[in-house]
This record gives sequence, structure tokens and C-alpha cells, in this order.
Amino acid sequence: MRIEIQNSKSINLINDVIHDQWFNIHDIKLDDLNEIITIKFNYEDRINSRIIYKFLILKKVKIPIRKYYLKINNVKLVELDDTEKVELYDFNAINFQEEESRIKITTGIPLRFELVVDKFKISIEDSDDSIKWKEKIVWF
Repeated sequence: MRIEIQNSKSINLINDVIHDQWFNIHDIKLDDLNEIITIKFNYEDRINSRIIYKFLILKKVKIPIRKYYLKINNVKLVELDDTEKVELYDFNAINFQEEESRIKITTGIPLRFELVVDKFKISIEDSDDSIKWKEKIVWF
């Protein structure tokens, strides 16, 4: 899968994928030369989950976990303030303030993560790395 947007009006395409997905703060990489921030995160691919068994209104499912990469291009300034020091954060949303050319990444756990860009371009790419599986009991 690959999603690339160059218009901030399409940002919900990215937010729909990253919302409630988890990343490790140590998996944030800055490529100064190419002006790209890359954040590796695990994506719970619920669409391709497998039912292990059902009982009444409950079911136990196996959910594939895939490695995805969020890439933000044309980064001129990074502001990252990790006050909580918990390492793992869940994405809430990415917002773009056009007048400041500022991208804000919000998380469920307090983290100040802002980027200044000179041109808006964000993408998500999956990796060909092997999948791990997570078992979960859910209502249906």
C-alpha cells in the first residue's frame, strides 16, 4: 500500500490510516540531506483479520500487524518535546496550519511534535517485512 498526498485538504486519507496506531519515539528518523522525517509504526490490519472462534456475541480474531512508514517531506524545522518519556505513543491526527506551514502530530499521550515544511507532502508506505499476528477478543 502507498498513499501520497500533496494537498493538505486530503490529510484525512493519512489520518484514517494512522489514527490509534502506535509508534516508538526512537523510530522517528530525520534524513537531513533529503529533508524527510520517517516514522515507523505498526498497523493493525483489521480488514484482513481471521476469526479463530465465535461464542455467542464474542469472537476471537487474529489480526495481522504490518510495518508502515509515515514520511513527511520538505522538513525545515523539527520541534519534539517528549515530556512523558513513555517511548510508545498513539497517533491521534496530523493537522496542517497553512499560514505557518506547520504540521502538528497529535497523540493520545502528551507529546509536542511539530514540523515546519516549505512544501506539503506526506506519504505512507508499507514494508515487505514479515507480519506478526495479534490475538484479540472482540464484540461483533
